[in-house]
Amino acid sequence: MNDDRTAIQQPAHAARRRIALGYVRCSSYRNQHTGLGEETQRRLIASYFALLKQDRPDLQWGGSVEEKAVSAFKRPLFRRPEGSKLCRLLKPGDHIIFACLDRAFRQIKDLILGREWFEGQKVFFHFVQERIDTSTETGWLMLHIYGLLAEFEARRDSARNKAMHERRRERGLHPCGVAPLGFRWAGVRGSKDLEVDPKHRATIAEIVRLKEEGKLGWTGISDRLEAQLAAIEGRKPRPMSERQWDLSNARRCYARYQELLRRHKINDQWRRSRQGSANDPLANGPA
Repeated sequence: MNDDRTAIQQPAHAARRRIALGYVRCSSYRNQHTGLGEETQRRLIASYFALLKQDRPDLQWGGSVEEKAVSAFKRPLFRRPEGSKLCRLLKPGDHIIFACLDRAFRQIKDLILGREWFEGQKVFFHFVQERIDTSTETGWLMLHIYGLLAEFEARRDSARNKAMHERRRERGLHPCGVAPLGFRWAGVRGSKDLEVDPKHRATIAEIVRLKEEGKLGWTGISDRLEAQLAAIEGRKPRPMSERQWDLSNARRCYARYQELLRRHKINDQWRRSRQGSANDPLANGPA
């Protein structure tokens, strides 16, 4: 099996063989190496493809489409950055393999629309863990039952997270379980609060500086950061898959910095627009 993790395209002049694509998704960067993480999904998809190829010797591996930190509950399959590519890559007779149904769909409406598209395009779709045969009436029923369970689980988790965040706000704590960029958690469990992380902020400043210099791409920036950290810690540079600041995290960090900068400018403009207004009761604070 080809180890290439990105979907390949057939040459235009060659007779196209039927291909099988894998789809890998994690809802957050924290989940990439835990539970049903990226590596586990790749392994399940690879094992399933090996079994599938025994029955279909002419089937060719076409690579995998990998979604990084995208919620299936918030974004339908074909509106995700990588999921949208499936419409272009898949042709009649092709196969798409998902490690688990909830890696593809977290809403029953999205599942129904996705199933109709796959069936309309004569694309075979497989869910490794559920082992559902969608060619039978029972399989069709089970597919939708699993879809409803996936949406129920997502809605339940969302409600729990909102309640937890609200309880943290009531106690005067930061609502999010993940420390924002440039901060870290301090204190004992149950009463932790945020504090400035000087080391983290220095790394963020370096990412911004390297990006705005315009001389390096994201891979080059990741390589430069890893070389600096390796020199400080007295070790050899790690491969991209084992780095804290891989190209995805470096890109996400800069995007977050840009978003915070944009919000600061908007808030600053709003404050200036209200200054000096005699008719504005908020201009000079409360009476």
